[in-house]
Formats: sequence, C-alpha cells, structure tokens
Amino acid sequence: MHKRLTAAIVPIANLSPTQTLRMHAIMQQYYQHFTQEEFLRDLQVKDDVILLTNPMTMRVEGFSTLKKIEFVSGKRKLRGIFSGDTVIEREYWGQRV
Repeated sequence: MHKRLTAAIVPIANLSPTQTLRMHAIMQQYYQHFTQEEFLRDLQVKDDVILLTNPMTMRVEGFSTLKKIEFVSGKRKLRGIFSGDTVIEREYWGQRV
C-alpha cells in the first residue's frame, strides 16, 4: 500500500495550474466525456477544493470540490456546503483521510 494521503482545503483561486491539470486528468480517467473546458467552467463556480495529496511526491491523487451555499427556510437563514466533483485514484481507494 502507498503512503497515506494528506488532505488540505484550498481555495479554488489558490490552485496552481499543475494542480488544476492533474485534477482534470484524474477526472478524465474515471468519467467519460468530461472536457477540460467543462471541468474548468465547473471549477470556477466552486469555492474550495479538498486536495488529497501524496506527501512523498506532493502529487494530487484525489479531490472533492466544495461550494458554500446560503438559503432561507421560513424565517431562518441557513448555510451549507455542497460537495461537487469527487474522485480519487484507484490505488488509494479505501483510505480515510
């Protein structure tokens, strides 16, 4: 088994081009017909991403995008978090981080 992954919440605006390209590459492996343009467009409307990284190589091995949402129910203002695209390389399946 590979070394355990580390997780970090990163604002979308702080992602490096290398991280973004790697995230798209992982998506392409597991989801068909998902172009880079669609991926980038979807990423732009998210707020943060949970990056799962191999600490030895610093390579992104998985991620989950996050969108903060606010809404009103009755007289209550509520907040929530929507988890969007989520994917992890198969060799790391089963890890909890």
